[in-house]
Amino acid sequence: MSDFTTVLKAEITDLETDIRANPDPRVRKLAKLRETLAEYEPVHVAAPAPTSPPSTHRQNGGLPPLTMIAGSAATKAARMRLAITKMLQQRPKVHRKELLDHLLESKIMGNETDPMQALAIFLSSHKEQFESDGAGNFSIRKP
Repeated sequence: MSDFTTVLKAEITDLETDIRANPDPRVRKLAKLRETLAEYEPVHVAAPAPTSPPSTHRQNGGLPPLTMIAGSAATKAARMRLAITKMLQQRPKVHRKELLDHLLESKIMGNETDPMQALAIFLSSHKEQFESDGAGNFSIRKP
């Protein structure tokens, strides 16, 4: 039976490699739909009772506030935005590969078929906050 499972795993790996190399439009659409869904699905974490009322002062340059639940943002997109913003506040320019590595280490990303493509889609859909220098380096967009 183990030969059978080995063959199945090899076939799955071959198919995944082929799909990544030659994604059909349905695969790309499915990846985009999954990313969009992830932006709207809340993380189900029990929230402790707040000890003080939230501040109305925006410290993030006037951007909409990030909804927080038990220390983490409510959606994957909000967690990504928060992590990228924090990283870019520490260093003015960061290459997209470093951003991706940080998001993978933080377990914010990692379940995507193509994490770099998902990050690219995210960054391009948040051009009002992040800007590229055209060489893969990103920074916080100045108002």
